[in-house]
Order: sequence, then C-alpha cells, then structure tokens
Amino acid sequence: GDLIYPDDSRALPSLKALAESGIRNLKLGYFVYKPREDNYLAYVDKIRRAFDGWQMLSREYGVKICYHTHCGPCMGLNGAALATLLKDFDPECIGAYIDPAHLAVNGEDFDFALSMLKDHLALVALKDVLMIREEKNGHGSVRLDWVRAGVGMVDWTLVFSELRRIGYGGVCSVHCEFEVPEGEFIRAVGKEVEFFRKHL
Repeated sequence: GDLIYPDDSRALPSLKALAESGIRNLKLGYFVYKPREDNYLAYVDKIRRAFDGWQMLSREYGVKICYHTHCGPCMGLNGAALATLLKDFDPECIGAYIDPAHLAVNGEDFDFALSMLKDHLALVALKDVLMIREEKNGHGSVRLDWVRAGVGMVDWTLVFSELRRIGYGGVCSVHCEFEVPEGEFIRAVGKEVEFFRKHL
C-alpha cells in the first residue's frame, strides 16, 4: 500500500485492527525519491520524523512498523541506506524488512546488508530475480525477471546460513512474483515453499 506517514487517516484504524487481530508487524509503503527534485539529506530527515511518529504509535498499539529494502527509486533501498533511516530507533518498534532479491539487484551482498540491519531485523522476503541485459537506445539496459527460487541470482545458501548464524527466528515471507500458466499458480507456490523449507 501507500501508507507511509503516521498522521495518515488510515494509520490509527489499521494499527487498532492489527493489534486486535494479534498481528504484530505492519509493512509500510515506500518513500519514493525523485533525484532531480528531492534533497537526499532533507528527505532522510523527513522520513526519520515520520518514523518518530510511528515509534510512538507502535508503543501504544504493540505493532512493529517495518520498512522494506526495495530497488528502484525508493529510500532505504539497501542495507546501508535503510540503516541510516533506522539509526537510534527502538528495534521493538521500527523494523527492517530485508529482501535478498532486491539487495542482489542493488549490488549489495546479503551478509553485508545483514550486518548493518540485524539489530532491527523483523521480516525476510523470499523471492528470486534475474537481471537480463537488453538493447535500448543503442546501449545496454536491464530488465528484471522475477523467477522461481533457485534459478535467479540470490545465493540462498548464504542467506540461510547467515540467518542461522545470527539466530533469526522471525517471519520469512514467500513472494511468488513470477509468471506461470493459468491454473498452475497454487502448485508453483507449493514448490517455492518446498524449496525454501529445504534450504532452511
């Protein structure tokens, strides 16, 4: 969704509903960065003010506010950038939703990102991706192809060995963003889950 600010009219009803349902994590939308318009450090300050408000609400409702490492024009797109946003916030209130596939696209090794985010680690996304070179305007361009786990760029042996090393016992969320023929999606989801359980 696009819920990113704590003064949004949807924030309190959402947190109340999550708390009443026993759901302890809320994934925010994305703070989109426009490099030709935005001042990076001013935007960092704006996001941290928003997280300050979220932290107060988190303490009131007992729901952790999580921000996802996502490639593209998103603030906090990798471990280094997200660590800057999360610095000094209470990990019980504000969490990192780390995504190995998006980190691979951004060129940041999983263990490198994890070392910066482990204290705030709340959620882990499980999906795989290939970067495919295409010709565009007479030179190289890249298209992202979200694929089944194990055929993409993510080093799952590294991911799960590092998660085991730090004793992570939280949620791993399987994202099935690949395309399959009609009628085969549920079976494909089962194969994804099987793959990740094997590597766990």
